[in-house]
Amino acid sequence: SLGKFLSKTDVNLEKQKEWIKNYKFREKIKGEFYFIIQDKQGNSYGTIRIYNINKQSEEFEWGSWILLANRPEKFSYFSIIESFAFAFNKLSLKKALINVRIENKKAHHIYIKIGCQEIKRDKKDIYLEYTKENFEKFKKCFEI
Repeated sequence: SLGKFLSKTDVNLEKQKEWIKNYKFREKIKGEFYFIIQDKQGNSYGTIRIYNINKQSEEFEWGSWILLANRPEKFSYFSIIESFAFAFNKLSLKKALINVRIENKKAHHIYIKIGCQEIKRDKKDIYLEYTKENFEKFKKCFEI
């Protein structure tokens, strides 16, 4: 399933409404952003989230990355470039923290390929960091 590696959600509708209300507050104070990943024609192919934004340390967490199987070729890289460009350039942040489930080998492979560095792991997750410098190097591979 698409949400196989995501945190579990509560089935209680009132709790979900409360979560959305709290999220909209976090978005308003620039502490968290959800993005719908779309092509230029407005077709939606997934989501990405930038959250736990810390202006003092210039760090944020990146995740909740879900892409539909029928997305255009190389669309995963487009979604990475657009979301990290927002965080690094629009929000002036310097480092992303990412955690990925150990069994999510496909995502882990992509993170290493774009230049993320593993910083630790436990029984369930691999923790990585991604700097603005590494992002700039990766982005150059896709510039025309």
